[in-house]
Amino acid sequence: MLFLLCQVGAGRFVIPGERIIEVLPMVSVSRMVGLPDAVAGVMQYRGVSIPVVDLSQLTAGFPAPARMNTRVVLVTARTADGQTQIYGLIAERATRMISLTQEQFTVVSEDGYDLPFLGKVAWESGIAMRQIEVDRIPERVLAPAASGRTNFANLRRAQTAKSH
Repeated sequence: MLFLLCQVGAGRFVIPGERIIEVLPMVSVSRMVGLPDAVAGVMQYRGVSIPVVDLSQLTAGFPAPARMNTRVVLVTARTADGQTQIYGLIAERATRMISLTQEQFTVVSEDGYDLPFLGKVAWESGIAMRQIEVDRIPERVLAPAASGRTNFANLRRAQTAKSH
């Protein structure tokens, strides 16, 4: 299975290739009032507003640096109600696809962690890589935002209507 390798500080992460729609260079993201810190804002993608989550802010508490290899990775997530949601992930050093098997991943204890979207760990050249569970980010980050002033459920409906 192919994964996109990315990095936050010294931590390495992989995003399942089957969930990636497109990898874009860093694009303009419009910040909106009332969003959690991890939501960088929204962007336009094929005429639809897409929420964009900063993976660095979400995992390490600081925004991703603006570098040539910082990308917006558009992914699809399946929500608890069975819908599909498109959102962007700002990811550093997101420039290489790697092949890993499910057997290479092992479970890590989740005691003391408040990041349920971080999945199993695989190793490459003695360095650990955590799998990003893209389905769990909307429930963790975007759903709470939807209960406030910004309604991401409406964005999801607009995405669905636009794709039909």
